[in-house]
Amino acid sequence: RRVALAAADHDEPALLLLDEPSNGLDREGLPALHALVARARARGAGVRGATHDTPLARAIATRAATLAHGRLRRSPPWS
Repeated sequence: RRVALAAADHDEPALLLLDEPSNGLDREGLPALHALVARARARGAGVRGATHDTPLARAIATRAATLAHGRLRRSPPWS
């Protein structure tokens, strides 16, 4: 899974799309994921993701939208 993260960042894409990025990632891989997102933001890339991992979302998201009972709800930054 860490190799997939490295490959995603290799060409410095303008947009990163992450689908359940922590799924199957080992404990040592989580800091690599955080670093990937930080590098992408630092170079001005967009980062979009979908996850069920609330702690991860809280750690890396600047904005969030959640689905609740079939409805999309926009959330302020983890208030």
